[in-house]
Amino acid sequence: YEVTQELWQAVMGRNHSQHRGKNHPVTNVSWDECQRFIERLNKATGLRYRLPTEAEWEYVASMYCQKTKGVDIKSYAWYLGSFEPQRCSNIYPQEVGLLKFDSIGIYDIIGNLNEWCADSYDSLSYSNGYSKESNEKVFRGGCFANQEHFLRHTNRNHVIKHTKHFTLGLRLAMDAP
Repeated sequence: YEVTQELWQAVMGRNHSQHRGKNHPVTNVSWDECQRFIERLNKATGLRYRLPTEAEWEYVASMYCQKTKGVDIKSYAWYLGSFEPQRCSNIYPQEVGLLKFDSIGIYDIIGNLNEWCADSYDSLSYSNGYSKESNEKVFRGGCFANQEHFLRHTNRNHVIKHTKHFTLGLRLAMDAP
C-alpha cells in the first residue's frame, strides 16, 4: 500500500495532507521529508525501509499492468474517469486498498497518487541506467487527478526534491534482512 496518514502521523507526529483520513495515503510530503520519515521508521522498527528505485517501481507496476490487462481500469485504479459524476466536486486520494484487484499483493500502484522514487533525475538516467545526484527526483504512477492515458507503468516525471503536492505521496520498499 501507499504509506497511510495514520502511519505517517505515528512516526512524524504531524500530517500535512489536505484530505484527512487515517487510511488515506499521506500527501504533501517532499522527498526530503520522506527520507526523514524512513530514517525514523527504520530506527523504531529495526528494519530497513526505503523508497523504491525507479527500476523497482516500474518492474512491479509492469507486472501489475500485465495482470490487469483486459480488466476494466476502474476496478483497480483511481483517476478522473473512475469518479461518479455526482462526486466530481470531491475528487481526492482514496483510502488505500479499496479497489480489490489484488493479483500480486500490490494496491494502488497505478492511480490514486504519484509516488516518490529513490532516484535522482537526469535526462540520460532512464536510457543509460545511471543517474548523477541532483535536486530533481523521480516520481511515478499517475494519480486521482489524471486522465486515464496517464495511468501507465511507463509514466515518468520529476520535480525538485523539496516539492510538496496534494497528488504526491510514497510507497515503501524494504531490503531483505
